[in-house]
Amino acid sequence: AAAHDALQRILALAPEDSTARIALASDLLLSSKDDEKACGITALLDQLEKALQINDYEARNHCFWTLESMSLRDPVQKTRFARLILRMPWHVIERRVVFHLLGYPHPLQDRNRLELRAWIHRLLETEPQIDSQERLGIARILQHHGEHLLALSVIPAELSLKDRDLLTARIDSLMAEKQWEQIQSLIVAPNVPLSRHHQALFQAWLALETTGDSAESVKKLGIALVEARERQEQGAFVAIGRLAAHHRQHRIATEAYALAFHPLFPVATHLVGPLLLQSRLGGMRADEALHLLAARERIEPWNRDLHRQLSCLRLLSGECIESILAEAEAALRLNPADVYSAFLAAFASQRLGRRDKAATYLEQLRYPYSWQPHERAAMIYILKSCGERGLAAQMAATIPSGAALFEEELSLLRAR
Repeated sequence: AAAHDALQRILALAPEDSTARIALASDLLLSSKDDEKACGITALLDQLEKALQINDYEARNHCFWTLESMSLRDPVQKTRFARLILRMPWHVIERRVVFHLLGYPHPLQDRNRLELRAWIHRLLETEPQIDSQERLGIARILQHHGEHLLALSVIPAELSLKDRDLLTARIDSLMAEKQWEQIQSLIVAPNVPLSRHHQALFQAWLALETTGDSAESVKKLGIALVEARERQEQGAFVAIGRLAAHHRQHRIATEAYALAFHPLFPVATHLVGPLLLQSRLGGMRADEALHLLAARERIEPWNRDLHRQLSCLRLLSGECIESILAEAEAALRLNPADVYSAFLAAFASQRLGRRDKAATYLEQLRYPYSWQPHERAAMIYILKSCGERGLAAQMAATIPSGAALFEEELSLLRAR
């Protein structure tokens, strides 16, 4: 929401800023509302047309690939996209594939699938000089449309063993089709173009998919984490974290996300939520999670979400309460309508035993706000202590059953 507002402010100052308009359109594509998604697609089509008019290569490619990934269904939008593709250089083979796909319904019917397979094979036969990157592009397009068997025909096994990107794309489609034996044969093939940590990751993934949460698969997940540690590769840590989280191995997921969150890596804003979720699910204490996040605070003083999460963890752990209260009060003097600062001030006051002071913030806390479950737990604690038991009960009913919370947060809910 903050990013959306910032883009709107940029466009108010510079209405012709194509970068901001593309970003705003892409933002609409993330909406859960069909009408907003449709508006985002139309805006991207507008920006693609503009990029073609002014020969903006970068904007043109960004719009093209974003629209391709959307699997357009509206006939008018599909027709317009196809016409715009015809205005782009036709020698780029991926554009011809996307153009051809726009002529089929979504999802594909069996008859369409057979026609498409024949067309793709003719295309590959008539383009003998097609390189590995073009094959990869075609395969990725087909994967976006769920056509994994067709993608596999574009990347034969023997060719995938010569290029790591082709190999991982082939493994993606084999995974989707649950072809476990073929995956195993690729991973252990002689001279396979995978580093040890990639091999270990795929072995763990394969074991978890085929044997579930067995001791052997968990062991392989641990080996993958050890190999990733030796390479110090953030992407590998994130991949292991996601894999472990998907299979409910929350301790390993927390460790992997924590390694990815290390100050050694320049970008980790997107990992705050997953790291805290897995640490809660894994039974970690609030002060342990605080230790994982605090190291990054010094290099990201601008990160408001991280700062708020750390403030909540410090209040739960009984640390820096006075300074958090002072900071929240200063923020409220600048902006009396700052709901989150009122929440922190009330929470800090309550932790200090100043119930009367905490009660002074209740009016601001009645304003609508998208509180997360852990924040709701603290709000319930504040409301109960201030005698607002009816409101506390109403808020308690809004916490989803089984929501991930630290033991300290559960204690707030149990407090009388």
